[in-house]
Amino acid sequence: MENIKSSKLEVLIDNFINRYSVSGSFSKSDFEELLARAMLSDNKDLKRVSCKIIRRLRLKNLIGYVRALLNDEDPIIRSLSLLAIAQFKDEQSLDKVVELYYSDNKMVKSSSILALGSIDRPENYGLIFKALDDDVDDVRENAIIALSWINYYKNVSKLLEMYDIEKNRNIKNRIIKAFSILSSDEINRKLEEIVMNEHDDIIVLSAINSLYKKGITKYVILANSILLKAINDVHRNKKPMDLYRKNLYNIVAHNLWEIKSINNEDQSNIYKIIEDDLVYKYYVRSDEVRKLAISALKNLNFNYHQLVIKLFENDLSNLLKVELINFLSNSRVDKNLKLLLLEFLIDNDRVVIEQALFAILDSQLVKAMISHINERIFSMEYSYLKLIALAIIYSSIDAFKV
Repeated sequence: MENIKSSKLEVLIDNFINRYSVSGSFSKSDFEELLARAMLSDNKDLKRVSCKIIRRLRLKNLIGYVRALLNDEDPIIRSLSLLAIAQFKDEQSLDKVVELYYSDNKMVKSSSILALGSIDRPENYGLIFKALDDDVDDVRENAIIALSWINYYKNVSKLLEMYDIEKNRNIKNRIIKAFSILSSDEINRKLEEIVMNEHDDIIVLSAINSLYKKGITKYVILANSILLKAINDVHRNKKPMDLYRKNLYNIVAHNLWEIKSINNEDQSNIYKIIEDDLVYKYYVRSDEVRKLAISALKNLNFNYHQLVIKLFENDLSNLLKVELINFLSNSRVDKNLKLLLLEFLIDNDRVVIEQALFAILDSQLVKAMISHINERIFSMEYSYLKLIALAIIYSSIDAFKV
């Protein structure tokens, strides 16, 4: 497959948009052909977003173009291609996936492990097990994810052994998450042991969450106690202020509260603390605290989510813009509030615009979003951003008539 000059592809994208604008008809097959050509482009951004779009739209018919990008010189492109291979469980790519497992680039190796786990061939289990001992956290974490996807008799004993020697909190959390989908009395006993003996509240909440998913709900009362203590710590301890606030927000943002709602009284108290940090003391708090506050807000009731509207009155750092985009794209946020994502399409930073476009693509679409995209697409400066906008229109075809 020969590369297509980016200048030629830019013309093709603009011509597609013009035809759509004049006729009002959007051809899915023509867009898929355009996407295939973008993957043959010599423009890295076009190839990169094309890989992401193919995964999100589940366009398995374009898998051949994904396979070609496994040989791309850019490790980011190779890594994104591997993630698509993993999603489609593409056995035809297995030999190349194994080759990329031995890559010196850790991002590529990390993605290859997910592909190995997804394709699930016993002869490659050894590679996944070997990756559990890698010195790079992302590689180990993906090895744990891959291991949870395969049915191998050594899984339980290896993960139990790994948990006992692991020091990294994120990796331990990932192991506990893997425990939630592995059926074993030994694992259940280990989870209960973690709940009773672990001193790290986040780890305890993760273990309670995994047990809850298995139907063991008796430890939820302990989770409520951990939350109440964190609230009280903020009220009682004024210094160091950030420490207690960060702890509270990390606890509230935990995914346990996505399946077990926080009681209304505690939600009210948490909201007052978040409101203080995001509105009344906005310029006093650090970006890190504000970021965590936004993340925590998603696990409160819908009526509290309106608070984020006030944030648009401030000068936002890119860190907070991205966090707001993540918040608005969350499935727990009301779809009408997601219209705020459109505010980021006029940002000066194209990274922020890209994040917002993909968030819209991943969200439950409303007609106002599509109308805005239709108007905005002509003024977008970069072709790869136009391609994402076209993907949004593509995904809306089955939802409602554009």
